[in-house]
Amino acid sequence: MNNKTYTTLEFDKILKLLADMALSQNIKDQITSLQPYMREMDVIKHLKQTTQGKAIIEKSGNPPIAALINLNKALSLVEQNAVLTAEDLGYVSQFIVTCRRMKTYLSKCSDVAEDISAYAGSIYALDTMQNEIASSIR
Repeated sequence: MNNKTYTTLEFDKILKLLADMALSQNIKDQITSLQPYMREMDVIKHLKQTTQGKAIIEKSGNPPIAALINLNKALSLVEQNAVLTAEDLGYVSQFIVTCRRMKTYLSKCSDVAEDISAYAGSIYALDTMQNEIASSIR
């Protein structure tokens, strides 16, 4: 898509509005790098997902998403084989709790959003890790 069309459609303004609602910098970066779909099949597929997402929210309310602002710091430390503080472990623990809640939330919506609710199967509860973190923090 050329810049004139991009500007005429105000796609940049739409992305900014969406990015302003994001809960983490990673998501903001992903949003601002989005490009319009150029193939009709892609548009249809994503419109279906959007419709299903709307149906889920109408049925079950907003998804259980906690701010993941400090999770990147903890993940960066893990990649460096550094020791995590109790605070960092708390961020990881909160992420695990959020994943568990999201899995439950999506599982309950299979009747209105079969495609999106299938994502629940790819979310792991991580109970063992949660227990290890809890015992490490105590």
